[in-house]
Amino acid sequence: MGALAANIGRNQVQEWLGDLRVGGSSGTRLQFAGDCSQPCEIFCRGLPDKILVGLKLEPETQRVATLLTRCRKCAKCLRHRQQLWAARAVDEITVSGRTWFGTLTLSPEKALQLQYASELRKVRQGWQLAELADTDRFQAIREEASVEVTKWLKRVRKNSGATLRYLLVCEHHKSGMPHWHILLHERSGKVLKRKLEASWGYGFTHFRLVPPGDNNAAYYCAKYLGKSAEARLRASLQYGSPSMETIAEKVEHLLGELMFQTTKHDATSPTVKMTQQEMMIPNINSSIF
Repeated sequence: MGALAANIGRNQVQEWLGDLRVGGSSGTRLQFAGDCSQPCEIFCRGLPDKILVGLKLEPETQRVATLLTRCRKCAKCLRHRQQLWAARAVDEITVSGRTWFGTLTLSPEKALQLQYASELRKVRQGWQLAELADTDRFQAIREEASVEVTKWLKRVRKNSGATLRYLLVCEHHKSGMPHWHILLHERSGKVLKRKLEASWGYGFTHFRLVPPGDNNAAYYCAKYLGKSAEARLRASLQYGSPSMETIAEKVEHLLGELMFQTTKHDATSPTVKMTQQEMMIPNINSSIF
């Protein structure tokens, strides 16, 4: 039995490694790049794996491996990122009680303040403003504004007392300033629209509730992730991976609504001879076995 188990384990590991390994005689090359058109190579060194050595799949020497990963910049990688986060957002919308879709922008005055603050930070770090490219300037402003976005999220949670999860996508606006598209999911408690908009004091903002079963807001937010590699996102921990307890509660809620609608339809249908009062009285003559 021990030899059989070893052979089974060896075959499974060989099959798994065969799916990941690509051509090359120098060390092991593992493919994690998917359909990326310009994969990046990451070289790794490490000690031999005791399990693989025991299965005689590698010698007792230092391991050298090359990981082929996504570049995250080509059109195919951007498309993959867009589809991945759209699917995660749809999952969050499905298991949440309510979802808000909104936009956060910066007024010209606030944008100028953040620009000065970001440039001052760069100067203190030893940068020369004349050496900063447009992408570096935008990144500095985005990092400065990200602090204010975090404060806004904390104010919303504190004022509402609700348990919230979020997806934030930061986009480079044509004005040169960042603005954000956000999905805010209510897991427990509720948030008022006026509190959402009043808590953001840095410019224009607008929020609306996502209708049940409507996933267009998820696709809209994720669309910007496929446009440019400069688009950045922030999300709650394990976003798109709801717990089994949350899924069970949502399924139970949906089943309850379905049973209520079915009962309501049967009660009002002209083909049903029973009255609503009779439906509430159990039939003791019928067998339940």
